[in-house]
Amino acid sequence: MVSVQSKDAQPTGQVETSGQLTVSQAARSLGLDAFTFYTLLQRDRIPYAFGAGGEIMISELDLNHLLAKG
Repeated sequence: MVSVQSKDAQPTGQVETSGQLTVSQAARSLGLDAFTFYTLLQRDRIPYAFGAGGEIMISELDLNHLLAKG
């Protein structure tokens, strides 16, 4: 699991959620800003889906696979 960090915290490579992350949560877990993360999404480097409210959601499982690849 990946623990979501505060704004000033260093990335841990783990996120604690119920399986879906927002863009900001996923970006923080990778140590990236949201703009850089959106760029990765646009380049199809990270799979995503749209949540019920239309927000972009990233699967915790997909993110952990990405982290494992390095």
